[in-house]
Amino acid sequence: MAINYAGLAKTAGRLITDSGVAMTMESIVEGAFDPATGEQSRTTTSVEVTAVLLGVETTWLDGTLVQTGDARALIKANDLTTTPKQGFYLVAPTQRYYISEVKPLSPDDTTVLLYKATLTIGTGK
Repeated sequence: MAINYAGLAKTAGRLITDSGVAMTMESIVEGAFDPATGEQSRTTTSVEVTAVLLGVETTWLDGTLVQTGDARALIKANDLTTTPKQGFYLVAPTQRYYISEVKPLSPDDTTVLLYKATLTIGTGK
């Protein structure tokens, strides 16, 4: 029996919408250095996403790679205009996270049910 992954993607999207919160996902592109100002230009692109924030297991905390305050997120894949990537930021209502790792949950290699992201506080590690 074939599995209806498109239907599962809709269900995953609905569950994340019901349990998650609206957030902003940001990508920052470094531009040219301006010698007159001494600064490098940056372009920030923002897209609205819905995600469920999850804590990390206390046994994962090692104080180096995984620290208190780090989190995981399940990001709704339906209707995304930008694919989440390592190096992007996820801005939650009370915290700004660096996306240190992101993996699509895609059982049939064509339908993405959701994105699983590992988040760190700050500008990355």
